[in-house]
Amino acid sequence: MADLTLELTAGGDIVRLRYVAEGTRIYVVASDPQALWPASVLRTGRASFRLGSDRGEGSATLVTDPATRDRLLARFRSEAGQRGSEMWFAHPGRLIAICAGDTSGSAERYDGWLREEFDWAAPDYAERIESNPVERGFRRRSIALLRRTFPRPSRLLEIGSGAGVETIPMLEAGHQVLAVDVSEGMLARLGENAHRAGQAEGLTTLRLRARDLGSLSAEYGPASFDGGFSTFGALSLEPDLGPVARGLGALIRHGGRFVAGAYGRHAVLEPLATALSGHPGRLRGRWRRPAPVGTHRFPVDVYFRSPREIRTAFATLFELRHTEGLGILVPPPNLAERFDRWGARWDRLERWDAVLGRWGPFAGWGDQFLAVLQRSEGQ
Repeated sequence: MADLTLELTAGGDIVRLRYVAEGTRIYVVASDPQALWPASVLRTGRASFRLGSDRGEGSATLVTDPATRDRLLARFRSEAGQRGSEMWFAHPGRLIAICAGDTSGSAERYDGWLREEFDWAAPDYAERIESNPVERGFRRRSIALLRRTFPRPSRLLEIGSGAGVETIPMLEAGHQVLAVDVSEGMLARLGENAHRAGQAEGLTTLRLRARDLGSLSAEYGPASFDGGFSTFGALSLEPDLGPVARGLGALIRHGGRFVAGAYGRHAVLEPLATALSGHPGRLRGRWRRPAPVGTHRFPVDVYFRSPREIRTAFATLFELRHTEGLGILVPPPNLAERFDRWGARWDRLERWDAVLGRWGPFAGWGDQFLAVLQRSEGQ
């Protein structure tokens, strides 16, 4: 039987993997969704490998199309046999396509990696949030804050909309929303969800990173939005929030508000989460800039921040009006299943988490935090 394994160089290590080939493309798959080697390859978009005595290089991309992924995984399982399939592909992780011989690099590869990861997560993103009691509770609180911040129908800009967990409730409240996201897959799923909810008329979508908001001024004009929000994730993917603040300052009218959310640097439950997760390398992951994959629970590099950093980054154009922490007493989402059966005790813990999160310095001690900023007058 032919040898169907290759040696892939990933982050300086050699990883031995099974593969399938189609034309000039070679496909490899992680046998564990938590494997770290895919990030090492996808971050650069370059792959060095050896097949037998032959060495090669090529470009590397994440396979995000569900139909293509299912077809290729079926090939992996068929060629591995029943025992190999159960051993290696029972719970497969990321599937990577290597285009052998393609050595054309790209300065935008990091952006491409982000797009691919979120495209890959898009099909069941909203459903996974809804099925996780911690994520579900955090989103309830973010939506409640958005409703308090924008009590009347307004024209809003959302950064990092995802599949629309916050977008749909805001559309249902009568707001007009321009939703931007780095992922076409997420925006497509958002459009489907908005159509299903009967709210497509109030929604406009655009693929854009947060740092590129300044490009919207030419099309939409200055002060063309009553407010905006970016409640989870997008602001934690930007190395520099200066372009984001300037872009929003040009787009949001004086007196308008922006709700900013970020993953916190000072999470008090992080040591407990690290101990329970069995990943000691994550203990100080939130203090690295950026924190690479493997030092936290996320599939991409992350910039963890504090409320003070948000206030400083936006200070020339916005004033901080309110902050609140999420996940001070409630465990992080990746540990939710350990506490899902607490019943009434869980409800009480969530209520106390909300109370403590709105109390002064505790706002910056959560797994995540939300900040309400107001566009300054005369600037």
